Amino acid sequence: TEPLVVLELGFSYTELCSLTQEISEAKRIELPLEIIDKIASFFVVEPVNSSTVQVVRASSSSEQHGHPLSAVLDPSLSNWWISGPGSMLHGRGREFVEFQLSNKLCRLQQFSIQIPPLPMGPLSVRQLRLEKYQPPPRPQQSQPQQGDPWIPISPIWTVENKTGWQTYTLNPPVDVQVIRVVCLSNQISMIIEQMENSN
Repeated sequence: TEPLVVLELGFSYTELCSLTQEISEAKRIELPLEIIDKIASFFVVEPVNSSTVQVVRASSSSEQHGHPLSAVLDPSLSNWWISGPGSMLHGRGREFVEFQLSNKLCRLQQFSIQIPPLPMGPLSVRQLRLEKYQPPPRPQQSQPQQGDPWIPISPIWTVENKTGWQTYTLNPPVDVQVIRVVCLSNQISMIIEQMENSN
């Protein structure tokens, strides 16, 4: 398969090489194929490699022993991260964990998560979405910057109350370097909702 090209360009690798060659011919510059390949390589992205993913920070963290931020990337279900006290009132809020996927742009196509299900994990995430950082345009003259620079790159996904990995697909995929997993509700919100509906 041919290399992946930054999505914003809208070209395949073969099309990008052909376009580079056409531009060089239009400028009456004869470029060797290896130079054309070198130019095109600057626009190539690799799929996310799980070994390069790092957890950077979170909106809040519990001070309870055994629930550090580093536990986010620990595949063991005996360790997990918990947001700070009072951060998800009635099981709802907007807590995030920020990840650096690579030191350069990479292609994100899937996201996987596993949780400790009820009754072990009442604070486990129930609804989430992924966001990426998009710097706001420079304000003209002295106008203040407006809006949140973090924009959604996924729909709101529901994490089922079960063991094992749950995988979600980004369609279309996204070229990113840093993402946030934003927790919008936890598993206990479902119980609170059922109680409210029964009253």
